[in-house]
Amino acid sequence: LLFWFSISFLGFYTIVVQSHSDRKFGWNVLHDAASGCLLIVVACVGVYFELRDAYSEVADLPCCMDCAVELMQLVLFCSSAGFIAAGPWSSADSSEQSDSVTDFAHVMTVFGFIVGVSHLCVGLLKRHLRAREAASRVVQSAEVPTAESSASQVG
Repeated sequence: LLFWFSISFLGFYTIVVQSHSDRKFGWNVLHDAASGCLLIVVACVGVYFELRDAYSEVADLPCCMDCAVELMQLVLFCSSAGFIAAGPWSSADSSEQSDSVTDFAHVMTVFGFIVGVSHLCVGLLKRHLRAREAASRVVQSAEVPTAESSASQVG
């Protein structure tokens, strides 16, 4: 979720910088402000996917749909990471240029690619790992006698 909150921050930063620039309102300003809005929307979609992964059962989706969702999340992470690599915060000829925000955006770009690939690997293994965990729980519950079953065997 930290990655998506960072994407939102950069989206808000883009909107604020573009709305307070000295340029007159035109197509380029509208495009730049819309870019900030898109970053915020993409971050909201990313948060939705994260919460969906955390609170939904894996068995709810067929395996091919699960793979498709994981691939969509990879594209979402990588495109968001690539999009924030440069922006109004990194433009050398701009008065809104900020070295600290540029460094933060570059770190989040690298982090986004790493998290995206890691998320894909874990997501594709999720079904197998949860099935293995459920099987081990069944084995453990069959091996551990309860107090009631011990009392009934004695009496």
